[in-house]
Amino acid sequence: MKKILLLALLLALCAGCAGKAPPNRVFEPEDIAGKTAGVLENSAAESYALLAGASCVQYTDAKTLAADLQSGALDCAVADEETAAKILSGSKKTAALDSPLADETFCLMVALENPRLTEDLNGAIAAMKADGSLKGALAAASSGEAMPEIAASDGGESLLVAVDPTFPPYCFADENGELAGLDIWVARAVCSRLGLTPEFMTAERAQFLSLVQSGRAAFAVGQITEDGEAAAAFTAPYMETRQVILVRK
Repeated sequence: MKKILLLALLLALCAGCAGKAPPNRVFEPEDIAGKTAGVLENSAAESYALLAGASCVQYTDAKTLAADLQSGALDCAVADEETAAKILSGSKKTAALDSPLADETFCLMVALENPRLTEDLNGAIAAMKADGSLKGALAAASSGEAMPEIAASDGGESLLVAVDPTFPPYCFADENGELAGLDIWVARAVCSRLGLTPEFMTAERAQFLSLVQSGRAAFAVGQITEDGEAAAAFTAPYMETRQVILVRK
């Protein structure tokens, strides 16, 4: 009889544990290395998560992503600040880490010897902010929608622009092998406002400085911050991004 009661108690305990999500294992941004992270399709979150060493699972909607995080199907989720706020507002079982995975401000990089170009690019960026076209492009890039139309330039002088096509949705090769994404749009938009025609050269981010210093590229665009780069000039920011890590409480 005692053995039967003990077995029944063990079965009851196991039943009570069934379906319970595993405890959180992600407490700092570096903890996502080797973990499974949920991300929304067409978002920059995937690129950031992959760079941090996570394995990514794509989702078409935030609600399903949040449900899988809470159930334990995911170790964590990565999303931009706005999306993360929506997920947090709909779930009391989800929390955001205090430290973001990324918190960056992106600029265009120009050679120090070319202050006139820096000034002209700053003027174009300011105009794009003022008329709302830059805001529209940022929203389209984050949602996977078509980028806003850009007025064609009048066939002015060509400028070589360095880009890194390995960081969607900011810069990537589309299904036709053509360069696409926010970085490409920004380069085309500022050149259009200056009456110039951009010609793109692909390079690794680490090569940008030498390319603009040597004059092989007029400017570079793509995940460029001013940190640690005293040997180049930078325009005003065209984008700010914060990628948040979400975990189970």
